[in-house]
Amino acid sequence: SDIRSQQFRALIGARLLPLANGSVFCFPFDAIVASEQEQALMPSMRDSFVDPKCSERLTRFFSSPDFLSAVGLQRFTPAVLALNLASVLPRHWKGKDRVQAFEPGGGDTTGLPAPEWFVNLWNFAGPENLHLFTAWPVVPLTSGGLASGSAISTLVNLPEDPPAFSSRVGLGNTPPVGMLALQAAGDEEAKTRCATACQHVQTNPVLTALQRLGCAILHPAVANLVPRPQSFAAAAASSLARLEANPAGEIAGRE
Repeated sequence: SDIRSQQFRALIGARLLPLANGSVFCFPFDAIVASEQEQALMPSMRDSFVDPKCSERLTRFFSSPDFLSAVGLQRFTPAVLALNLASVLPRHWKGKDRVQAFEPGGGDTTGLPAPEWFVNLWNFAGPENLHLFTAWPVVPLTSGGLASGSAISTLVNLPEDPPAFSSRVGLGNTPPVGMLALQAAGDEEAKTRCATACQHVQTNPVLTALQRLGCAILHPAVANLVPRPQSFAAAAASSLARLEANPAGEIAGRE
């Protein structure tokens, strides 16, 4: 309300705003309100975050749109995260559909967020905000690579229960490919489903063959980003059709 906004504006000039970096500023200040878990997504922005202990203890105020507007603060949102990815990821990744990132031979990963960071990103942003991340490769692949939001339609997403193979002999006993070790966010059931799907990717010779042909598989830890196919055969056929239409895709390294 107008009365509440006027009361909040009475704080302007008061040195009462603690930031995550330990400093204290006067209102108004262009800072971002985020939980400790959310701030972990942007560790280089401590100078811009309100101290989470303060905002959590005074949730009544820091969750009020009227208060935030009156004193110049904003909430941390998926849009804010997307706009500041250059502070976390290599700048030359912007505009790339795929990068090698954590793939074997992908280069030095020093300075990159841990692979789990990308799962946490999607746990925060959710599939409904996929459109905000079309310019940056932040979608984990089973190979250890990353794909952009704009390339999501080119990835293989496994059905809920891909068929298991007890033997690889029927398809030439092709050796398995590497798998990026990641767990799904959520409860134990979600983590178990993710682990089972990861095992399928490593033991299913059809999936191995698809990956060796260049088909990228969406990591089961973020499988909820796009609808799952009805069947394994449909997913495989769709992937091969895309590969035939675009046999050579640019994949950037770390450097």
